[in-house]
This record gives sequence, C-alpha cells and structure tokens, in this order.
Amino acid sequence: MIDGVRIVQCRVCDLTYLNPRDEAEIAERNRTRDLVAHFAPMARRQRIHFELRLAKILAIAGRPGRLLDVGCAAGAFLTLACERGWKTVGVDVNTLATAYARESLGLDVVTGTLGDIAEQCRGMK
Repeated sequence: MIDGVRIVQCRVCDLTYLNPRDEAEIAERNRTRDLVAHFAPMARRQRIHFELRLAKILAIAGRPGRLLDVGCAAGAFLTLACERGWKTVGVDVNTLATAYARESLGLDVVTGTLGDIAEQCRGMK
C-alpha cells in the first residue's frame, strides 16, 4: 500500500495497477488503447486461461449455445468460443479493438456498452 492506495496485480496477465483508480482516466484509456498490441505478448497464456473459462461455462451450460462477452477487447475469447461451436456476440468500448475483431476476425462485435448491445442480442437465434 502506498499513501493509502492498494497496489494489486492481475493473476492472468500480471498487469499491476492502483486500486482505487481514476475511473474517468481509465475509461478514456480503455476507449483508445491499442488492445491488439497490448494483449499480443500474452496470447498463449491468455488462450489457456480462456480455454479453462470456457470449459467452466460449458460444464454449467451442458452444450454450446449463445454467448455474450462484455468487455471482449479484440475478440480472443470470442474466437475460441466460436471454434468450440458457440454462437457469439461481443461488446467493448474500445474502437480499435472492436474494429479489429469485426474486420480481421469476422466476429459479431459492437463498439459500445452493454446497453448498446440489447438490440443485437435480441436478433441472435
């Protein structure tokens, strides 16, 4: 702890950050950061983590179905889910990441918030 602010580290990607954070600053950075480049060095480790997460979801769901990834970034989890037979939709506030997911990976991804995706999800069959 430094000056009453905790320093925490993500168990998945080792990102270290202050908690609490300046939410306005974080929100702006999340909208503009190059998440494709940010996550590229950890892609193998991230995929292993996502495989475990998807296995847990499958254990609950029983079979692949529809999956919504809120905060999907550049679509790595959605890509794996599609490979495993899930019908997916993602949403993220990051314009660069969602454009990459749509244009390079062919994923169904919306740039915005959970509120922005309600109509998109109603159309999933």
